[in-house]
Amino acid sequence: MRKICNEVFGEENLLGVISCTNNPKGRSDDNFIATAHEYLLVYARSKDQAKIWGFEPSEKITKRYNKVDENGKKYRDIDLRKTGDADRREDREDMFYYFFHDEETDQLRVSKNDEAKKGERIIKPVREDGTDGRWRWGFDTAKDNLDKLFARYMPVREMWGVFEYDYLEGRPPVKPTSSWTFKDINSERGSEQFIELGFEKEVFSRPKPVGLFKRVLEIGLIPDDEGIVLDFFAGSAGIFQAYHELQVSNKRSAKIIAVQLPEPIDPEKKESRKAYEFCQKNNFPPNVAEIGKERIRRSIKKTKKDNPDYNGDLGFKVFKLDSSNIKPWDPTFDDVQLSIEDSIENVKPDRSELDLLYEVLLKYGIDLSLPIEERTVDGSKIYIGGAGALVLCPSDTITLEVVEGIAKIKEEFNPEIMRVVFRDSGFKDDVVKTNAIQILKQHGIEDVKSI
Repeated sequence: MRKICNEVFGEENLLGVISCTNNPKGRSDDNFIATAHEYLLVYARSKDQAKIWGFEPSEKITKRYNKVDENGKKYRDIDLRKTGDADRREDREDMFYYFFHDEETDQLRVSKNDEAKKGERIIKPVREDGTDGRWRWGFDTAKDNLDKLFARYMPVREMWGVFEYDYLEGRPPVKPTSSWTFKDINSERGSEQFIELGFEKEVFSRPKPVGLFKRVLEIGLIPDDEGIVLDFFAGSAGIFQAYHELQVSNKRSAKIIAVQLPEPIDPEKKESRKAYEFCQKNNFPPNVAEIGKERIRRSIKKTKKDNPDYNGDLGFKVFKLDSSNIKPWDPTFDDVQLSIEDSIENVKPDRSELDLLYEVLLKYGIDLSLPIEERTVDGSKIYIGGAGALVLCPSDTITLEVVEGIAKIKEEFNPEIMRVVFRDSGFKDDVVKTNAIQILKQHGIEDVKSI
């Protein structure tokens, strides 16, 4: 996989490899070394422009923020003195300077010389051995951010120090590490979460845990940016359940696209018998994609139950790859007359109006996830997609009243460009069709087609 990804993305764009401990006990069926982990490969389109987010701080971290300021905000204080490697004054001479603490006003100022004013105490960075150290911040940074610093006496060291206010609110996310040992990525949780939705365990073997998907989404999606998530091997579609849990907490926004081939379920195989019975019981075609779709429906139902006050969009749409809804004229038929008569109606008889609508949306490049509005004008059904970007009228009886109604839709939505598509066989004759085009042109609608 790494070799394939290096070829696709370029090995220079590998951001890291994460080891996920998903089975702490190890696989019992391994002969020698019990495998306890799997890998995540993290790539960027361009490493120079890559953005990686992180995780919300755990309780282990948040409990460190045990102080509260006058505004009720939780914080912890962090010593501004550099500790550890390269903490000597000579290591970064430019990061050695003096703080002056006014004992009466409790205010701080900085200077590169040690001349104190009356009523001020001098504070400098001192290492544990008593020699000069250095600060974590440069001089200009400290000068510009004095409001984020304060001085306090350190009884253990018996000296004064300068500390930074580190607030819990607004703190950066926890940077992901290359080793994940979180309990929520354990493989057993995947099966448990599947069963919690009312499925039998045997219906789908070893679904990925929702926690793993959530963590991938948390580091890959940037807050306040709408991302795109593409899962080429959706399986039981656990990616949707993970996203729903993030969505209701307003932590992430994305478009989720999941792809799953309709892999047939063999009733003769013992391991797939329960899946086949599940599909039969629910009148589903016996394939893996149907199980994924049902999981999404149950996940939405659970999310609504767990979050009754949430009123956001939790819907999804299902598309299947198919041939065009429009019939080509085939002059190779033995009976050419039948072929001509059949081509009078251009739309295939087994296709719905929505099939036709989405094909037109695709051909115009309009986002398929946008809401579709259905209306009736003078007895004819019309569909409005993309906030007026497209109007489809698949009616068999298109009147000029219908055309006038479509013109009013242009005034209502006022899109930059409106495309109108009619069913060609719906016009009574060419006169009605010509008049329809002229009426729409008078209202600024130039893109008019019939199929």
